[in-house]
Amino acid sequence: MLTLIQQPSQVTPAYNPINFVVSSNNVAQPSFQFVFDLYIAGVFISRHRLPPKTFTGVARLDVSAIVKSYLTQDMVFSSTAFDRTPNSWTSLYIRFGEEYAVAGVLTTYINLLDSATCYAVNASLEYLQFVNWSSNTFYQGTTRKFLTSNATPNILDNNKMWLHFYHELPANITSILIRVYNSFGTQINSNSFVPTDLSNSTIGDRFLKIAVGTSQLKALFGSTFFVNASYYTVQAVDATSSFSLEIKTINIQESNCKYENVALHFLNVYGGFDVFNFKLVSNKNSSIDRKKYNVMSGSFNSSNVYGYASADRSTQVMTSSNQDSLTVNSDWITEAESTWLKELITSPVVFMEVGSGLVPISISETKYKFSKKVNEKIFNLQVTFDFGNENFRQTY
Repeated sequence: MLTLIQQPSQVTPAYNPINFVVSSNNVAQPSFQFVFDLYIAGVFISRHRLPPKTFTGVARLDVSAIVKSYLTQDMVFSSTAFDRTPNSWTSLYIRFGEEYAVAGVLTTYINLLDSATCYAVNASLEYLQFVNWSSNTFYQGTTRKFLTSNATPNILDNNKMWLHFYHELPANITSILIRVYNSFGTQINSNSFVPTDLSNSTIGDRFLKIAVGTSQLKALFGSTFFVNASYYTVQAVDATSSFSLEIKTINIQESNCKYENVALHFLNVYGGFDVFNFKLVSNKNSSIDRKKYNVMSGSFNSSNVYGYASADRSTQVMTSSNQDSLTVNSDWITEAESTWLKELITSPVVFMEVGSGLVPISISETKYKFSKKVNEKIFNLQVTFDFGNENFRQTY
């Protein structure tokens, strides 16, 4: 008989170990092996055979390397106020079996025991975060947080921003409520919108995002929605579920009229996207790479005399490519923002907002310094990044 000793929590980060541990009372049988059949999104993916451990008689399988290849991300600029992110999560389970020799014939017994279905999300946690994952408040708990480490985001008057969150029963969400406040903390405006088509669970609607940027909400509620505003709150209203959803406060900052703002959107450790604005001076550079080869100077003329001309070239450029980079500077940041912005520097997916679209970039920094007020009274962040595509000149 098989016994399931360990399985992942109901929601598990795909980029950390996803462990299943099983035992059996048949491990003494000749040529015994455990059989793990992995199903992702209800479809059989792969079969894994593992022998029992020498002293414990159990077997452990970590399926994260397979599962994470079925996830990407869902960062697109769209006008949709409330959207699904079906590429950011998937379901999985294991069907366990065993294999051993019966009268000299190797026999496989499958589908003897099923794990529970769990949901892998596009999260990648540092070690101590992962150790305490079972008590997280982003995917579990009585109050669900939005998927960001930034406690109180800052935004400019005409920024785009999304808040991501996880919900098992999104059809219970009745509205998205926005309340606007002035600098005295007095509410001066409010409005709401109703999420649409959340009842169809086959599309992938556990991982959701709300467009909550000032530019997006002004497009939805009118250009005067944030007049005299200092900050606003975002709340997903759900009176049915057994848990409540976080009310997120977003501060509105003034842009720097002297410099052009650079907004970077980046995939955070919980699988959502955060945005940060670099409001101070920026400097653009271009690195150039040339590949050359040598040729003999001169040529024969019509009289078969070998001669030389001032335009002859002995070194020929075979290929020439260049890649632009930008160094940007933030305004003064807090100690909490300094801790959070490590996620920007380490993120594998970063975009620069350009007009109404996104441009992929790659952060150049290989080290990150955490700033603390006890050491430095004021501090900011400087980041250099390459644009995600090389430029090529004519090839000869």
